[in-house]
Amino acid sequence: MFTPKLVAIRRLAVVAILAWFACGQFVSAKSYATAPTVVWLASSLPDSTRIEISRIVETDSTAQMKLNTRGSCDVKGKYIATQKVGICQIELRLAATPKFAAITSSAVIQVKKKTELTVLAAASLANSFEAIGKVFMAKYLNVSVKFNFAGSATLATQIQQGAPVDIVAMADTSNIEKVVA
Repeated sequence: MFTPKLVAIRRLAVVAILAWFACGQFVSAKSYATAPTVVWLASSLPDSTRIEISRIVETDSTAQMKLNTRGSCDVKGKYIATQKVGICQIELRLAATPKFAAITSSAVIQVKKKTELTVLAAASLANSFEAIGKVFMAKYLNVSVKFNFAGSATLATQIQQGAPVDIVAMADTSNIEKVVA
């Protein structure tokens, strides 16, 4: 009378009705994968250097990373190796996981000569400038920042005597006027 397929459907319907009465509602499980977060940390790299990929890009995905590069850089294991000054195009591909959807993200990063900035700043600004310097050097991996902290009068004297300086931050205007004029 009843085909096996029809019997199976009736049984499934009975089980669903019993589950609904037992729980008071339908029980269903749905899983929606979300896009993982990808943050490109660096905007410039030094030439002729190997830098860990974790200093360039980070993600909350546990999927295996696949990197493709074009231009002045190559992937070497866990490192990005730069050859010469130019542009490095990096494409990151993350496979899908139970938690995250597959994603592709890319960035264009400048490969530049290594540069050093010399900062003369008032001693009262030391903590702030060191924190700013760390953030700056993390984003611009080709730049190192050298700090010289002292009193404003001492800094003004150093500048007047020819000390190398790229950035000056003094605590008062009278000493800054001595070196600007």
